[in-house]
Order: sequence, then structure tokens, then C-alpha cells
Amino acid sequence: MLHPSVEVREHSLAGKGLFATRLIKQGETVWQLDTREPQLTHEQKLQLSEEEQSLAFQFKDRYIICHDGSQYMNHSCGPNTWWLSDTALEARQDIQLGEEITYDYVTADIAPEWTAPWVCACGSSLCRHRISSNDYKDKRWQDRYSGHLPSWVVKAIESESLAAK
Repeated sequence: MLHPSVEVREHSLAGKGLFATRLIKQGETVWQLDTREPQLTHEQKLQLSEEEQSLAFQFKDRYIICHDGSQYMNHSCGPNTWWLSDTALEARQDIQLGEEITYDYVTADIAPEWTAPWVCACGSSLCRHRISSNDYKDKRWQDRYSGHLPSWVVKAIESESLAAK
């Protein structure tokens, strides 16, 4: 469920996006997953149209397409939300009236099926220019999001650390 002060609007670059209709204070929950949403396997996701696939996000070892508008939340390498728990995103900073609501896709989507880098033009000063499901392996990235990642990403980071030893 989206924060009541977030709405879907047309986006000049991304088709649609989410935008604040009033100031959202740092720490406010911006989105809470409805855990009743259908969960798809990778194989089921591949049966969807390209557009539907692009709206799916990784949730543990499954994929979910939300139907509350949050499926239009766009990526930023310097997002204004991050994970509060496995099922919620909170404002990382104050989000101003009219500002687009964003999250870093790699904070959830780390599945090995998504290996080809994707060109990013988010415009953030932190823009990585190419993002992939392997970005979570970068120590600077891990430090930036420490304490604000879902459990499956934390587990993958821990596994990588153990494998490196």
C-alpha cells in the first residue's frame, strides 16, 4: 500500500512514476507490501509480457507485481527511499512536494537471472551508469545501504563474504 500522499503520474522518461503530493518526512513509511499479492517463480515471470516483467520486483526467491501503483516506482542510484523491513520502504530523507519517489532496484533485485547490465540515466550524482544484479557485491554499495536492505540481500552479501574467505 502506498503512502496516501503519493500518486502515479506520467513521467517524461519512464512512462509513469510516483510523486509526492505533500512533504513526506524522513522515516515515514512510503510503501508497505500487500503480502496477499500473487508470488511468481522466475519461470512464471517469463510467461508475462515484457511490460509486465519490467513491473515485477524480487521478493525473496519469488517475484511480485504490485497492483497499488507502487509498480511504477522508478530506479535511482541515489534514491529517496530504502528498506525498513522485507515488506516496507521508508523515506530516506525528506521528500518534497512534487518530488519523484525512487528506490535502488538492486536493493531487492539480485537474482542471477538478471545478469546483463542495464543502462542507467537516473541523473543522481551517485549514478552508476550501468546497474546489474551483481551491484550488491560492491563494498561501497553495501556501506551506503547498511541496515536498510531486505533479508534476502543481506543473506546474499553474507554468503559472498564467506565465499571470499
